[in-house]
Amino acid sequence: MGALTPTDVANAIEYNADIIKVFPAGSMGVGYFITLKGPFSEAKLMPVGGVNLDNLSQWFEADACGAAVSGDFCKVLNTEQERSDLTKLVKKYISKLPK
Repeated sequence: MGALTPTDVANAIEYNADIIKVFPAGSMGVGYFITLKGPFSEAKLMPVGGVNLDNLSQWFEADACGAAVSGDFCKVLNTEQERSDLTKLVKKYISKLPK
């Protein structure tokens, strides 16, 4: 389920959502995400929207259960070079994941 406000998160928990996507996470910022985690520390929150290579580790440090990234990957892969570039980008993202 998707959520933005504390009420949205509470409703998602009430409906037994396994993972709650917080959107638009990037617009709200990591600080807001941390604030949401306060009263909902047991909820599995996942930032969506505005997550990128530069801030990925910050979301995991804020106790995100995962992260949705798409902006960097949203291009048509018509050439071998683009596929190679995508592979390199994916490896960069993987290197930012918590161990």
